[in-house]
Amino acid sequence: MMIPQNYKLILEGLNNKTVQGAANWRTTSDERKFIIYFSNFSLSISSGFDSETGSSFVQIAIYNDNGEQIDIFWVDDSTDQEYKFLFELYQSARRNALKIDLALTELLREINNEGPIGQPESIDDVPF
Repeated sequence: MMIPQNYKLILEGLNNKTVQGAANWRTTSDERKFIIYFSNFSLSISSGFDSETGSSFVQIAIYNDNGEQIDIFWVDDSTDQEYKFLFELYQSARRNALKIDLALTELLREINNEGPIGQPESIDDVPF
């Protein structure tokens, strides 16, 4: 499936805002799905793999203000340029929602400080 024409301008604008750090993506209960809320609607982006077709895909869904899904489409990796564009948007939304750039900045700041780094806790306190 290709990106519907009426979505292209929206997704390009959303991509620009996301890359500029001016979009507030949020995590969801699904670790591969991120959502952004607007005044009356919200938009989610997710990524996955279809084991039946052997294709990776990116999915876009629109929700009304009641949280009901009102539209959905996906692009798989058979449409090179469109999949690449949506996957880059997905990656940017993920980085934004998970605050990855902030984490990297803080890690680098701590590493560049003089003295020891890391919290001196026992191995039993490791959260994973």
